[in-house]
Amino acid sequence: MEAESASEAATTADEQLHHALTLSDGIPEDEVTPAASEGFVGAAGHCLTEGKVALVLDALRDPRYTGVVRSAAWSLVSPLVEQLSREAATSDGHEACEACLRAVVQECSPRELMLGLLEALEASPVESSARTTLLLLPHVNTVVSRLRTGRAYSLGLFLSGAVSATKALPLPHTAQQRRADAHSLLRAHAALADAVRPYVMRAGGSPAGRDAPPGAAGGAEREELRQELLRYCACVLEYPLLPAVMDALPEEEDEAEEFPLCGTAQALLGHMTVLGVSPSGLVMAGEGTRRGGGHSVGVVGGEMEEGDRRFSSDALCCLAHLLLVQRLHVFPAVYSSEFLLQRTLCYVSAMLQTNEEAVTLKGMALLEWALGQAAPRALGRPLLELPVFLQLPQNLIKVMTLCPAEQLRRRSLSLFQSYLDRFEPAAMHTLYRVLFRTSSHAGVAGFLIHAVKTQVDLALKGSTDGDRACFLGPSLVPLLHSALSLEHGAETDLLQGSDRVMAGLNLLRYLVIRDPPWENRTCVWTELSRLEERFLRPLRTGLSLSRAHYDNELTRSRSGDTQRDSVTDGAGLSVSVGGDPLPSMPLKQRAQVLQSALFTFDLMESVMVRLEELIEAEQKPPLCVTGHPLETLAGLPLEAPATP
Repeated sequence: MEAESASEAATTADEQLHHALTLSDGIPEDEVTPAASEGFVGAAGHCLTEGKVALVLDALRDPRYTGVVRSAAWSLVSPLVEQLSREAATSDGHEACEACLRAVVQECSPRELMLGLLEALEASPVESSARTTLLLLPHVNTVVSRLRTGRAYSLGLFLSGAVSATKALPLPHTAQQRRADAHSLLRAHAALADAVRPYVMRAGGSPAGRDAPPGAAGGAEREELRQELLRYCACVLEYPLLPAVMDALPEEEDEAEEFPLCGTAQALLGHMTVLGVSPSGLVMAGEGTRRGGGHSVGVVGGEMEEGDRRFSSDALCCLAHLLLVQRLHVFPAVYSSEFLLQRTLCYVSAMLQTNEEAVTLKGMALLEWALGQAAPRALGRPLLELPVFLQLPQNLIKVMTLCPAEQLRRRSLSLFQSYLDRFEPAAMHTLYRVLFRTSSHAGVAGFLIHAVKTQVDLALKGSTDGDRACFLGPSLVPLLHSALSLEHGAETDLLQGSDRVMAGLNLLRYLVIRDPPWENRTCVWTELSRLEERFLRPLRTGLSLSRAHYDNELTRSRSGDTQRDSVTDGAGLSVSVGGDPLPSMPLKQRAQVLQSALFTFDLMESVMVRLEELIEAEQKPPLCVTGHPLETLAGLPLEAPATP
């Protein structure tokens, strides 16, 4: 029964095609009715589905049916591509489908063919979109060359559609995935970059092409083609080059095929140069902004033009990474380190604001390169008037505190420290004050307090490595009050803010030990009463409250009183760690968490007690012997007692 049904279906497909061709036999193209066209396309599509490709090929080649073929066969592009995707590359059916597609491209109207090519791209399933591009690409040049007008526009439509069709495909991240290229994405983009080369040479490669004015014969068409090709370059820079993981271009040419995206990127940079656009000039003149929109810079006639949206922020970020980090193109050594840093920080900030790990890594690599161009303590305070120099550390802090990848958090911390070290002491002082105001994370505040302590130590030791007077005397006072403060007074969550509190106590202990009252070079003794009122006294009260709170919870946990669990019972005390309620857990584990919190409070209290002892000892008047303070006796010669 199944064999009979298949035979009947095949016969039906044959009969449908024969009937449609009979109605169009010998009819000129302009006399073919819509019904005849629809009948031919439907019957031919049915034959393709049934695997009767040879019948369709015979019909396309038969001169009796030239009229209906030229009128309607362009609609077969999408079914033919679909059938090609199903057929094995070495099968007879695949070869017959290729022959059908070539026949359609040769016979049909180029305008309608371009529409058919675009429809085939749109109709292609996501997983086979790149393979569809590879199948259609050999025929695009034929179609575009047959067009009398609108060649550049049609080519631009296809290139844009081909790039957009691949955006839903997963990018290969590992070397094994790149070699496998399961979805043919890498091969498709390499083929596109190679296919546009003749058009690039036509638009800007020859002296005549470069020098012809836009109003001259062919000049307008050449300029339009140039614009479309530059838009294509910008699209590929945005995707897949920006989010893709790219290895460095290998030195050996025989290994270049393992890294097709590097080859694609290098080809694009070459195309831009031929088209009269300097990649390095574009990067240095552009402005990196928020990803996905905002201000961008384009190129018209080889000159920068503000407001042109062709090269978006994403494209410029990718271009900066390709030029400066991967060094895929020549970059002139004529820019100062400050200018390079200013420009690249724009792109770095834009890339650090994304949630894509690969883009964030590229931003960090670009920042590492940029910081390498500036010597330590070489950047002055005036640079902090530029918003990007204050925005960048904020973006690094977000990565340090919010990024789920530990590798990125560690690297951002290292870059954060390196960034701070590039400023002179006065600028560093200003930057610390800004960061204390804008960052509420306890770990970041603890890091900044430790950095302030390091600078104060160098200033007290009289380091000649830069003028650090701003970290002594009255200039240090604002930093001290920023570092030694509790945001909510005695009600501050000391467990969540333990990093900041411990760093602040250690800083104050260091100042009390290192800067005695009779020197008071840091003004810590002058400000001690205010620090006692705003920091130490609320901290004592907060420690007492927190200890009582956690002691009570620990007692209840050990007693097994879970009926009034403070986490879920709103009537009782609540326990929070890092600002979040303690989740439900076994009593033993819960007791360990509470005990750890109490240990943290013990540590804070021990440092506070030691600090109070040091302050009390330093504030006592020194004992004197024969008019000399006791501390100076070690340097005096001993005299024998007088003989009575």
